[in-house]
Amino acid sequence: MNDLVFWMFWIFMGASIINTLHIGFYLVSANLYDIQQFKRQSLIRRSNKKLPKVSIVISAHNEEKVIERTLQSLVKVKYPNLQVVVMDDASTDNTAGVILRFAEKHPKFDLTIRYKRQNVGKGRALNSAIQRYAKGDLVMTLDADCVLHPMAVRNAVRYFEDPTVAGVAANVRIIREPGVLSLLQVLEHMIGYRSKKAYSVTNSECIIGGVGSTYRREILEQVGFYDTDTLTEDIGLSM
Repeated sequence: MNDLVFWMFWIFMGASIINTLHIGFYLVSANLYDIQQFKRQSLIRRSNKKLPKVSIVISAHNEEKVIERTLQSLVKVKYPNLQVVVMDDASTDNTAGVILRFAEKHPKFDLTIRYKRQNVGKGRALNSAIQRYAKGDLVMTLDADCVLHPMAVRNAVRYFEDPTVAGVAANVRIIREPGVLSLLQVLEHMIGYRSKKAYSVTNSECIIGGVGSTYRREILEQVGFYDTDTLTEDIGLSM
C-alpha cells in the first residue's frame, strides 16, 4: 500500500510539473509574441506602402436574424480599400430581402450580392464568391453572425507587409450570453488564441480558423481554394 501511495504521489507530481511547464511556455511565448508585434507594428506605421484591396467574403444560408448586424459592423470598418461579397446560399428565409434593404440604405458601400439557386454548402459558396466576384489582393472570410472590429481589417493587412506570411488568423471573441456554457466558450477562445501566439513564435501554427481569416489571393489560387468535401473547410484549407 505504501509503495502504491509513493508511486501515485510521484506520478501526480510529474504530471503537475509537465502541466506547469506547459502553461509557462504558453505564457512566456505569448508575451514574446506581443513584444515582437509591438516592434513590427511600429515599423509598419512608418511605412508609406499603398494599402492593398481587401475582399470580405460571406456565405449566408438562412441568416435573416443576424446578417444585418454583421453588415452594419462592416460599414464601420476603418479601411479605405474594401469590398464585401455576400453569397446567399439558397436561403429559404428572408436573408436576401434583409441584404437588399441594407444595400439600398448604403448605396456608396461596396457590396456585391449574389445567389445560389440550390444549397451548395459553405465551402462551395465561398469558392464561388472568391473566384468570380472578389477583386481584392487579400481575401478575408467572415461568418454571417459575426461583428467585425473597426480596426480588424487594417490590423490583418499589416501582417502581410512580411512577404513570407500567407495567411492570418483572427482573434475571435465570443458574444457573451447568460449561462455556464457561454462562459466556458469564452475561456476556451481566450486560451486557444493565446496558444496561437505561442505557436506563431515557434513557427508551428498550422490551423487558421475560418472566422476572420485572411489569405493572399494568389495562395488561395495555388492550393485550389476551400475544400468542399468536409464540414471543416477552414481546417482543410489551412492544411
